[in-house]
Amino acid sequence: MEVTPVQSVAVFGWWAQPRSVVAWEDIKKLNVSWRCLRDKYGFSSEQLSKVQPDKQEWVKRGALTLHDMPDMLVFPVNPFVDLGADIAEVWSMQWPVELLAQMDVTFEHMRARGLSAQLMRHFAIPLSGWQKLKLKIGDLEEWSDDYVEAVFSLERHELCDILNSYSVCTQL
Repeated sequence: MEVTPVQSVAVFGWWAQPRSVVAWEDIKKLNVSWRCLRDKYGFSSEQLSKVQPDKQEWVKRGALTLHDMPDMLVFPVNPFVDLGADIAEVWSMQWPVELLAQMDVTFEHMRARGLSAQLMRHFAIPLSGWQKLKLKIGDLEEWSDDYVEAVFSLERHELCDILNSYSVCTQL
């Protein structure tokens, strides 16, 4: 990727000039975090995705945290699938449902990493938000009617009627 003179000096130092291109190997040698590449070296997410378009290479390289995920939507990186985050870690980030959806997070990913009916209430996501995360009525089959009502403030048949109206409901 082409770099500015300031970025070149930051990456290679004063004595290795002039250099107008940074390669993936150069990025790996720096051994700094995504955040540092963005903040200290001034690279945009788009530039970094051009130097290495494979998100798995960024994950394998390490130096990523959940705080980096919203800045990595050019890939996107899924905190559950790609980083192995658990539900508590993601909940602590307080990300809006739109951002979770942009990171390709689904209800199934969340459930596989520890989401339960009891925890869903703490996410404060409305039914429309859970639909953005690909919730289906079949996902709630083993839930008690009390859990359904506690999470969605609806009785099961009302929830199914709503989901049916969006052509999402499957037969219970």
